Amino acid sequence: MRRSAEDSVPSQVLSKRDALGLRVVSSAVVLTAVVATVTWAPAVVGVAAAVVAATTCMELGALLSRGRRSAGRVATVVAALVVLSATFGAVVLAWTLLAGVGVMALAVQGPAWSRVRTVLPVVWVGLPLGLAVVLSDSESGRLLLVLGLLLLCVFESAAYVCGQRWGRRRIAPRISPGKTVEGTAAGVLATVAAAGFPWLVDVVDASTAASSALVVCVFGFVGDLAGSAVKRAASVKDSGSLVPGHGGMLDYVDGFLFVAPMVFVLHLLPPTLGGSP
Repeated sequence: MRRSAEDSVPSQVLSKRDALGLRVVSSAVVLTAVVATVTWAPAVVGVAAAVVAATTCMELGALLSRGRRSAGRVATVVAALVVLSATFGAVVLAWTLLAGVGVMALAVQGPAWSRVRTVLPVVWVGLPLGLAVVLSDSESGRLLLVLGLLLLCVFESAAYVCGQRWGRRRIAPRISPGKTVEGTAAGVLATVAAAGFPWLVDVVDASTAASSALVVCVFGFVGDLAGSAVKRAASVKDSGSLVPGHGGMLDYVDGFLFVAPMVFVLHLLPPTLGGSP
């Protein structure tokens, strides 16, 4: 017997709920593991971040090279080494990054775009995750890093859920049709509200909470949009299928790759300007 359009609506709604539930559960599991590692096992953060960098760099390299995964293997190894070097400090990280990018750029044959496409994953992925490793080496850095991670999760979750439910006006329909004005506004409001909690319980001061919320809202959104642009150019929806409910590793960390460098900058600023307390 042929089903009517009305009969098919509940199954579609249930499917969306299942997808949302899977996304929430996977986010909660991964975020809990990351926060626990940063807080209680900082010694292994470098190794964990290197694994994430290698996985993300492989996905990004494949997208930039239109599916030829072999093109991203060298960048994957270099990005992992860059992140591991961050365990010895920011200076070693900087020199390793410059050396890796320089050698790769000189070794690549072809037009300028080929060189950029080869080294871009190392800078895009290796530098932010390396800076996150540097942050995890101090108590104040870990505090800012965990705060940024939690606020980013709030921003992305609220934007996604509210955008799916109430989103009408698209921000960048050609790049990311799912991003809406209503969803993004909800993400900003939720992030600002969440940033007020650590201030109320006297974990951070008002300037740190406000600057962290600003960094997450602006650069989390830009990072997500940049990841979507790369996927759109490669004509794929997700960068992979490693993280249930999200897609690939790049789909999960694209916002953080833009947030992490700015959190590092906050860490360098005095407390009066939103830096570490």
